[in-house]
Amino acid sequence: MSSKLKRAPLPCVTTMLIKGWVTAKWGTTAGNRSARYYQLTPAGRKQLTLEMTPCERVIGAITHVIEAV
Repeated sequence: MSSKLKRAPLPCVTTMLIKGWVTAKWGTTAGNRSARYYQLTPAGRKQLTLEMTPCERVIGAITHVIEAV
């Protein structure tokens, strides 16, 4: 893995950090390696709820169709 990949978080994580939906801190894994840990903020939980509602409707509709077969 290149050093550039190790340092750059996924674009979606960067967006969530900028919008304040997650926080990040550096820590150490059980294997004594550096790792960045992310935590959802209250604003992130609210956004997650907003995004999940339409997904849950679609999943419910698909489940209804599958069960009818």
